[in-house]
Amino acid sequence: MKKTKTKKSIISPFALKDLNIMNKIKLVELVGSVEALNKLAETKLPASVAFSLGKFLKEITTDVDTFNKVKMDKASQYGDPVLDKDGNKTDQVTFSKDGKLTEGGEKFVAEMKEIENKEIEVKIPDIKIADLGTAVIEPKYMIALAWLIKS
Repeated sequence: MKKTKTKKSIISPFALKDLNIMNKIKLVELVGSVEALNKLAETKLPASVAFSLGKFLKEITTDVDTFNKVKMDKASQYGDPVLDKDGNKTDQVTFSKDGKLTEGGEKFVAEMKEIENKEIEVKIPDIKIADLGTAVIEPKYMIALAWLIKS
C-alpha cells in the first residue's frame, strides 16, 4: 500500500491579527475606561496603533452613548429633583433622603447594575506596551486600560 502525503496549510501569525476575533467585555468596564481611552486617543502614537485605536473607538461609541442616554433617562425617571435656594428645580437629581437610599434610588441602582453587567462583543485591538513607542501615559490611565494594553 502506498501512503499519500497530505498538505498542511500554515497560517501566518500576521494573518491571525487580521481575523475578526470578537471579544466580550462588560459594559461597566468599557464605560469606566472612557476617560483613559480618550486620553490615549490624544496621545501621539505610532500610526498602526493610532489606526487600530481609532477603529476601536469608533466601534464602541454607539454602545457608550446608548449607555449614557439610558443612565440619564433612568436618573430622571427614578431620581428626585434637587431644588435651588429659591425652591426651583435644577438639572440635578438625588437618590437619597436623610442619608438613606430612596425607593427610586434602589430601583435606579438595580437597573443600572443589570445594564452595567451586560457583555458586549467588540473587536479589541491587540496593543502591547512595546507598540506604544515613546508615548507617555499616566499610571492611572494604564490601570484603567489594563484590559486593552498587554505587557
